[in-house]
Amino acid sequence: MNKRYLLIDEYPLFVSPTLAAEMGLNQAIIIQQLNYWLQRSNHHYKGKTWIYNTYNNWQEQFPFWSLSTIWRTIADLEKRNIIITGNLNKFKLDQTKWYTLNYKALSCSDERQETLGSKLFINERLLTVLPSLAVLTGLPEALLLQEIHYNLVEIGTNIIRQIGATRWVKLSNKQLGSVFRFLSERQLRRIIATLRDKGFLKVAQLDSVSGDSTNYYSIQYEVLLNALRKEGKKQIAKPP
Repeated sequence: MNKRYLLIDEYPLFVSPTLAAEMGLNQAIIIQQLNYWLQRSNHHYKGKTWIYNTYNNWQEQFPFWSLSTIWRTIADLEKRNIIITGNLNKFKLDQTKWYTLNYKALSCSDERQETLGSKLFINERLLTVLPSLAVLTGLPEALLLQEIHYNLVEIGTNIIRQIGATRWVKLSNKQLGSVFRFLSERQLRRIIATLRDKGFLKVAQLDSVSGDSTNYYSIQYEVLLNALRKEGKKQIAKPP
């Protein structure tokens, strides 16, 4: 294996399926990213830690979203009192927005369990996505591709079939639904259809002869790589 492909050239975003199911996918990503920066901030005011960002700064971190999508998502979290904003600038003419999280609105009822549990352990497998792939395909589509890629290369209980040069993984609707529980069945079907129509994903029922209609999936890595090169983006994972 070329060890070059073991390195990641850009910072991936993490998604908690549980948080996304409760708050919404876009909201969960904003919350997680804000939490990441708050843990590294030295700006403290009235017992809270703060960071500052312009909407353009946010878009640099979320290049797959428009400014209006970022504005709507943050406004929604402000309305729900998950994100607290303010103007802590030295000069009042400076309208750069400051942000902090209302951790009480996100915490579990047992404060001790939250402190020991959430800081030492991750209670679920997080979804990950590279921003450059999300720019190309769309955010939900990139998350699904990453999950299928993970299952294609993971040595575990999944059924893998190699047909010629194409590697397939068998994933039931129930399996995918349990991972993407923040999406409806209709949304998931639409995402799969979009990726298939763009040529990024192959879908087949390889066990239909035996009456099993469970789908097998194969990522079209070369199609993705060519599309990324045209867009001038970074290279994604090497095919397994």
